[in-house]
Amino acid sequence: MSTVIISCGNLLNHLDAAQKKMKTSYDVIEVDTVLIAMGLCGGSVSDIKLPRSIVIPKVDDCITLLMHTDDIWHANLKKCGHLYLTDTVDGKLSVSSIRNNLIEKYGEKKGLRLFDMWFKGYYSVDIIDTGVYDCRSESYLSSAVNNASLINCPLTFVQGSNILLEKLVSDKWDEQFITAEKGTIIHKEDFNK
Repeated sequence: MSTVIISCGNLLNHLDAAQKKMKTSYDVIEVDTVLIAMGLCGGSVSDIKLPRSIVIPKVDDCITLLMHTDDIWHANLKKCGHLYLTDTVDGKLSVSSIRNNLIEKYGEKKGLRLFDMWFKGYYSVDIIDTGVYDCRSESYLSSAVNNASLINCPLTFVQGSNILLEKLVSDKWDEQFITAEKGTIIHKEDFNK
């Protein structure tokens, strides 16, 4: 029997840290079980017949996954009006990248108007401090402050952790996880119970 982990790029740094801490190193081999290192993330595994057995954190997305700090299950830990930053502060989904892409695509006037509409509901930019990356370094904070200032929001820190990924890679699957056999169909609702 072999196991593989599937992850989105936003969690690779955290997944590597979890495997290092838990002294595991899963590879891509012939697969019987897939450990999915992400949440539902827009329906990534919803309503499909599973070709393999899977284990997946029972969370709505990677932000909630990184905000878990204990063994209590929460489907969604995010607060409305908060924009959360992780170690990918300068990634393609950063505030500054979205702003630049809108300006490039629609021109400065229309692009900035769309940008303002897109982010007008946010009133806080929160850095998730999982301890995996140095979110208090000068370079990281400079980028985070820049992103927050673009939408006129204060920058704060929220406690996070790598606990769900550590549990995932060390076979400590409890009520915070969905375990499903090959041939099962997982539905969006399964992440909320």
